[in-house]
Amino acid sequence: MNLTILSGNVGSVPDVVNLDNGTKIASFSLATNENYKDKSGNWIEHTEWHNIKCFGYVAEKAAKIEKGAKVLISGKLKTESWENDGQKKYKTVVIADKLEMTAKTQSVTSDTPADYGQSNDVEDDFPF
Repeated sequence: MNLTILSGNVGSVPDVVNLDNGTKIASFSLATNENYKDKSGNWIEHTEWHNIKCFGYVAEKAAKIEKGAKVLISGKLKTESWENDGQKKYKTVVIADKLEMTAKTQSVTSDTPADYGQSNDVEDDFPF
């Protein structure tokens, strides 16, 4: 099973591309934070950065997100590869199939066209 769930803050305004076939793709970074105590008992905050990619209806909604917004994302991991100056490069991205703002806004999912346009007010930071 390939399932990823992240809650964090949007680190960059989504970069939106419209393909010739009409498909919309949105890409942005997401910061998640983890707090823990080190061996000396001092609190440490660690920020991890994630590359997020959305397609179709989810990309349209992601395009409206502002930098710093708190979001909840579910999707799957995918490793992309390309060549640069003869060297193979890799990047892991999260392909988001569901995106929720953690304030009172719409829940967005790409599961079926019937889900498009339905809203789901999110009362808590984490609805599950």
